[in-house]
Amino acid sequence: MGVLVAQLSGVGVFVVVTLALGVLLRKRPQQELAERLSRVSHLAFWLGLTAPWALGFLFPGIAALDRVSGLGPLPLALWVRVVVGGPLLVVGVAFMQASMSGLGRKGRGAAAFKLTSNVVATGVYGLVRNPMALGYYAACLGGAVLAGSTWMLLYTALGVIPAHVFNLVSFEELELSLRYGEPYQAYRATTPFLIPQLRRRPSTTE
Repeated sequence: MGVLVAQLSGVGVFVVVTLALGVLLRKRPQQELAERLSRVSHLAFWLGLTAPWALGFLFPGIAALDRVSGLGPLPLALWVRVVVGGPLLVVGVAFMQASMSGLGRKGRGAAAFKLTSNVVATGVYGLVRNPMALGYYAACLGGAVLAGSTWMLLYTALGVIPAHVFNLVSFEELELSLRYGEPYQAYRATTPFLIPQLRRRPSTTE
């Protein structure tokens, strides 16, 4: 039960932190403040969403979480879980890896640890503005389906993903606009938010 509480509390705390950061940045729309608050947001993501999600797999285990929540396992055959969850997990991890590679090579940064110094608009970032988030969502959903956990699937789909999308919309896009200015505005105008486009319009940002 403690893990369930930690997971739900983590989502709630993350949303509250996102609200607070957004309000503060709108009151003081400054580049330096945006950089500092971006690091706070990343820390809140790791502590509020990622760590509790991983904890659910490690302790007390998927079967125990479903049993404690009273939901029971996913009513899906093993082959269905593999066919659905496997590709989601693989594609999600691939998107995250490609995103981290792009941030390092083009943005001279690293996800959650070192802020990029310029807008990255090539590779997977040319398909969608938030490929790291998209990959994270797919990997979490895929892991939950593969494990056959009803609780983890619902927690991911109804808690983790909406909370993180809220962060992207209400805080991250604002802080990126303040840090990068016009290059990010041009990139934002030509690149989808979360659903990739197959054909990308030309962009002047790199």
